[in-house]
Amino acid sequence: MFQYRQVLVRLRQGDTDRDIARSGLMGRRGVQEAGSSRARTPGASSVSR
Repeated sequence: MFQYRQVLVRLRQGDTDRDIARSGLMGRRGVQEAGSSRARTPGASSVSR
């Protein structure tokens, strides 16, 4: 779960799929799937704390 959250944070910061994959958090395909699922999630762009 931590890796998934870190990937989402880094995508929001503007890191590329390749940068995230190089860091070892997740493979490029996993990063792309995480990013696409975030785009489909309602309210994903809003920050809730």
